[in-house]
Amino acid sequence: FPVTIGGNIMEWIKKRIMAILSENFTFLGFFVAWVVLEGSAKTVVGYVTLASVALWFMTIGIREKAEKEE
Repeated sequence: FPVTIGGNIMEWIKKRIMAILSENFTFLGFFVAWVVLEGSAKTVVGYVTLASVALWFMTIGIREKAEKEE
């Protein structure tokens, strides 16, 4: 029983890491945009970047279900 739970957790973590790696240039672009800006624009871009990354993480499950249905 614990092996199954551990295996499922490790599989879940592996899927998330692979998803992050597949989007690395997008995240790099967000970071570069944040670094080169100054003042209030930097603050706004930082908050929007954090919100979009959080939304992306929250919707991983939805995208996985859609891929399985195809």
